[in-house]
Amino acid sequence: MRLRALAAARLSERARFALSQGATLREAEAELTNPDSPSRNAIVARMIYPGLTIFYGVSGVGKTFIILGTATHIAFGHPIGEIPVRRGQVIYIAAEDEWGVRMRAVAAARALGVNFDEAPFVIIPPPCLVQDPGFADAIIEISEGFTAQSGEPTVLVVVDTIGGAYGAASANDDATLSGVASSLLRIARILNCSTIAVHHVGKDPSRGMLGSIVLRNRADTVIKLERGPDRLTVRGTIDKQRNGPEGAKLTFRLQPCQIDENSSLSSLVLTDLEIAASDMPLQQAQPLGLRPLPPDPWTVLKVLVGLTETITSTTVSEWRKQTVDHWDGRSPSAIRTAWSNAIKILKQRGLIVTDGDIVSVSDLSVARQLLASVHSSGHAAKSSGAQITASSNPPEQVNNPGNLTQHLDTNAPKLRSSNPNRSEGGES
Repeated sequence: MRLRALAAARLSERARFALSQGATLREAEAELTNPDSPSRNAIVARMIYPGLTIFYGVSGVGKTFIILGTATHIAFGHPIGEIPVRRGQVIYIAAEDEWGVRMRAVAAARALGVNFDEAPFVIIPPPCLVQDPGFADAIIEISEGFTAQSGEPTVLVVVDTIGGAYGAASANDDATLSGVASSLLRIARILNCSTIAVHHVGKDPSRGMLGSIVLRNRADTVIKLERGPDRLTVRGTIDKQRNGPEGAKLTFRLQPCQIDENSSLSSLVLTDLEIAASDMPLQQAQPLGLRPLPPDPWTVLKVLVGLTETITSTTVSEWRKQTVDHWDGRSPSAIRTAWSNAIKILKQRGLIVTDGDIVSVSDLSVARQLLASVHSSGHAAKSSGAQITASSNPPEQVNNPGNLTQHLDTNAPKLRSSNPNRSEGGES
């Protein structure tokens, strides 16, 4: 039976929506084997696909010049250098310096020598905070209105920058960044387009994006931008590509452009893009959160996975209570310190999402891989009653998370579950 046909039945609105977006195995196969399927076609070949893409870099590296240039090429269907693009409607949400974004967009379009009257390109302010539930609905409604006028489907929605779009909320708040990701992923799913989030680095650029790692974990593609050998060259690296190879090297080339001969207004415009294949060994292209955990965070995560595999979330108080039950023999002070440090590490890794007293695992597949690995000390360790045993060749396996064959000792005590319908212990 076709799911979309079933969606026409008398079902709730949420059920109809889920079915309208789903597919049977046969429908999924037909979509994947159809070369004209929008979900198969890249927006920018080998770089941007339908889904959530994050570009991040230090202030002044040229993020807006590059994204505006890319967006303009997409709107007019012009390849960037020799890299083909998919033409379509572009919605550019200027959450910072809207006047500057307009100026740079005009410069980028003039550099292409195109007819502005034919441009399926619109620049708007955010309709509300990006993490608000109504944000995605507003953008989808705007997209449908412009598509009705231009006849062009929306292929790209840009939010520049994320920091300007989520308001006064903290970049370290997991719930806020999870809401941001949910809004942008919903837009991408409903419109079958790419959403680009422009983001900053943290105080220490070597540690990646600003704030909670939840945004990175939920993104489909993450691209880091860095200054090149001169002010007109920007280097990029594909840090993450959910369904493709990682580590590809990008070179963006810019050139100055005078916006108005009668004024001093000028900008930089994107003129070329080169994409070199990754020279990174496949086993090194690993998710950031897959580094082995120390013993206490490992135990705390193990308890949470056991509590939430069937009910998705639990309370922090119940989680802490069950964890403390496995820390027999420790003083109250030692327990407080261990708990605090473990939570800090799990949040920094983006492994958990908290909202008040509610907590859940951000990615169960990542959590299971971590729980199957030895502790970061690289040797057998005992933590709160759970015995971890390394396999015969731990150094190679620790350095290669794609080959995690370490296992839990079958004699380790089982974790309790507050859910009577679950067997004790759950998966490891």
